[in-house]
Amino acid sequence: MQSAKANVASQLTPTGTSAIAVIGIRGPEAAEALTPFQPDVGGEAGRRFSVARLPVGRVRFGYWYRTDGTREEVVLVRTAEQCFELHCHGGPIIVGSLLADLERRGCQIVPWEEFLLHECPSPWERDLWRLLSRATTAQAASCILDQASGALANELLAAAEALERQSGTEAAARIEELLRRSRLARRFFDPWRVTLLGPPNVGKSSLANALVGYERTIVWEEPGTTRDVVAVEVALDGWPLVLQDVAGLRATDDPVEQEGVERARAEAARSDLVLLVTSPDAGSWPTVTLPAHVHVLFVLNKVDLLGEPRLWLTELAPPGIPAARVCLTSALTGQGISELQQSMVRALVGDSIPPGAGVPLTGELCAGLEEAAKLVAEGRHSAGRLLLRSLAERAPAIWKAEPGLSDSCGDAKSS
Repeated sequence: MQSAKANVASQLTPTGTSAIAVIGIRGPEAAEALTPFQPDVGGEAGRRFSVARLPVGRVRFGYWYRTDGTREEVVLVRTAEQCFELHCHGGPIIVGSLLADLERRGCQIVPWEEFLLHECPSPWERDLWRLLSRATTAQAASCILDQASGALANELLAAAEALERQSGTEAAARIEELLRRSRLARRFFDPWRVTLLGPPNVGKSSLANALVGYERTIVWEEPGTTRDVVAVEVALDGWPLVLQDVAGLRATDDPVEQEGVERARAEAARSDLVLLVTSPDAGSWPTVTLPAHVHVLFVLNKVDLLGEPRLWLTELAPPGIPAARVCLTSALTGQGISELQQSMVRALVGDSIPPGAGVPLTGELCAGLEEAAKLVAEGRHSAGRLLLRSLAERAPAIWKAEPGLSDSCGDAKSS
């Protein structure tokens, strides 16, 4: 039996009832801790098998034999000289029993962060692993993997080389673009908030369900059905956002509904984007005062009730808003939903982050870039060049990207 701190083990997949769970085991005597595993081969081959002699990268299907004589089907993988993985059924009872066996065999059970980050040679790699664990869309994960493959370091060096050529304008433009991408990439982890606002019975709840892709909010013909804020997370073109369905705007004597209307206005003021919704049977859009930072999209829903929606718009479109800028939708038929989603992405994202682009993902790197921008603006090109090269050394490539990996960001319209 090895010492209690010789090896560590951790469940690397989320806790739950998933089909497969992965348990990582690492340490100088990890192979000894795994001797209860035997491959599913008989005869002389089975008797000769030794976990210690399993080559790195080799996979073996077999059984984990418990002391009470029972066994569990598992797959054993050697991922490094002192690192293994056990793949087993994802049920918490089975995972817990295997972890308990490993603990009895001298492994210290640790959180997955400690297990994975222990071997990271640099703060940069640890930062990327942490961010990758928080990525909720394929596009976010792809952006992080691009940085791990050296995208940011390459662009920092390109800006430094521009200063070597005395091209301060080019360097300043490169730095500003990196900072813009950083501000945009923060939305991978702090989603935009989008609120559907408008009078009762214009189909806001139905529209929210159509945008999400399933029945998330209650739809009912009685005005005032939605009284509280109903929020749901959704991804559009790989960008996460929180969609909020709120109470319809109208004068009412019902104190509960009044509270709902006040909450609706407050949420709209805190949002990044407001979908101001009306319908032919409700008339023109209500007058709403919003902070300057809030984007607004005008939406005419229930266009299936109209033969010529554009003729209706010529009379009731908001003052100063061309009819062409109004999104025409029908939550009932699905008309215009995809176009509305695209308009939402354009309003929030603008110029997106190209695949393979460099993005500073940490506060330290952004602060360094802001300092570099200041040095370039002051004409201190030599100091700026040295700082950019120093930042590139802090964000090196830590692994090679597989061909096509950066292009796998996915572009599902909603999920």
